[in-house]
Amino acid sequence: MDLLKAKQSASEQRGLLLNTKKTKVMIVDTGRNDTDANFSLEGDVIEEVESFEFLGSIINTKSDCTQEIKRRLAIARGVVSNLTKLWKSKLPPSLKVRLLKSTAFAVASYGSESWTMKLSDRKRLDSFELWCYRRILRIPWTAKTNEWVLQELGVQKTLRADIISRKLSYVGHITRHHCLQKTIVQGMVEGKRKRGRPAASWLDDIKIITGLSITEATRAAADRI
Repeated sequence: MDLLKAKQSASEQRGLLLNTKKTKVMIVDTGRNDTDANFSLEGDVIEEVESFEFLGSIINTKSDCTQEIKRRLAIARGVVSNLTKLWKSKLPPSLKVRLLKSTAFAVASYGSESWTMKLSDRKRLDSFELWCYRRILRIPWTAKTNEWVLQELGVQKTLRADIISRKLSYVGHITRHHCLQKTIVQGMVEGKRKRGRPAASWLDDIKIITGLSITEATRAAADRI
């Protein structure tokens, strides 16, 4: 509540009005329940949501990226389908692959620096990439093996590798700068976590990718190794 009032006060100082009908509140709190008090401002109730779109990406209360990954892949599939005439053309396969990466892959990996990927998400990305290559060759998923598809086009699976590269570049960037993102990533939250195994975090992804501890990865990023 205090944060809402502070935001309203800061907005008014700059001649801006806080529209309560368009303002949404999302609380990331595993202990929160439906009986908790609602948020209001000057008598108007502020709607509380479980997810919302911010800068083209879906953010939810569970910090689960699966929903966003499925959404990005669905949009990218639409891009591939809209280019059917291009895949049927007589352009060289190598050029088609380059066009695929600059269009569909760019859409699919938008905002991927912040993703925390589960094993199912990794498989989903690989399946999408191979589906795209099969569209270029115009063969169904039941025909030929995935290895044959890659050999025919002379390519390797690169979508997930590109996402990993972008994540490492991002963690290196925030590590070498004093910024809010660095505070969020490296900071500690007070209190105790609930019982049970915690969900995989973004930092867990970095540890798996690099094979280093967070301290070692931070030092390596600071030295640009």
